[in-house]
Amino acid sequence: MEDKNYDEEKAEEKLAEEEDYDEEAQYEEPEYGEPEYEEPKYEEPESMIPLDEVERDTRVLTYAEAGECLHNLGKCITLYEYAYLNLDASDRGLTDISVIASFKHVRYVNVSGNRLTSEALCALETLPYLQTLRADRNCLTSVELKPMPYLQVTPSRFDSRSNKV
Repeated sequence: MEDKNYDEEKAEEKLAEEEDYDEEAQYEEPEYGEPEYEEPKYEEPESMIPLDEVERDTRVLTYAEAGECLHNLGKCITLYEYAYLNLDASDRGLTDISVIASFKHVRYVNVSGNRLTSEALCALETLPYLQTLRADRNCLTSVELKPMPYLQVTPSRFDSRSNKV
């Protein structure tokens, strides 16, 4: 019987030691030699221009956007091909429309209500079949395009108060 009590005492001691060990493992203090993790601090470079300011300065008409502006499918001058004849990119705040030159069969272009300059409009000089160009309400003081064989009308209204066509 004494053997039984002795075994029970040993079992209780073992159980108490395990509990003490578990408590010590839970409240383990960090060693002083280990470095602590610090989150890196982000500092914005001073030379960066805010994105909204860049977007405000230039607005380029993309090829995909120009494709959405095309309408009025019709016969080309060659009579054997079809192409979009009208491109309306009005009221988009554009400053660069050079991509329009890649649509060589366009006959009617409307770029009214943008921020185009005379230099920006010169990109349209390469359109061989351009007949009508609308470019009112832009930042134009004058428009000097080279002679174009089919260009007949350039409707615009010049507002001398705002220097905008």
